[in-house]
Amino acid sequence: MDNELEDVTTTMDQIYDTVVKENIGPNGFVEYSSAPDWLRLEARDCKSQVERCRAWIRGQDRTKTIRPGVSADDYMRSVERYYNHHISKGAFLVAIYLEGVRVKRRGSDGNFNIRINRHRNVL
Repeated sequence: MDNELEDVTTTMDQIYDTVVKENIGPNGFVEYSSAPDWLRLEARDCKSQVERCRAWIRGQDRTKTIRPGVSADDYMRSVERYYNHHISKGAFLVAIYLEGVRVKRRGSDGNFNIRINRHRNVL
């Protein structure tokens, strides 16, 4: 699984820029700038979580429309199961934006135009 992460190198600047631009906190979307909250996190783990999410997102199918019944939490749990590693909702949302997935915000959560490809996620 680590080989999959080689092509999703992410810089902390990319993460921080996305966090500021999209108002993403470690626990999801926020109404105010949450940049200071991210500075308290361990950078290597944060970067690792975003890169795992990006690699997982690239293995999923894109849909024409945003899927209203599946939330960030649902996708995030799939990533956690796939890599057997904790993923924060904020790291998942940053990865979603970095991968160019369409987003519809719903409070601190969101819906996206991706569908979990069950055949690619079997361990």
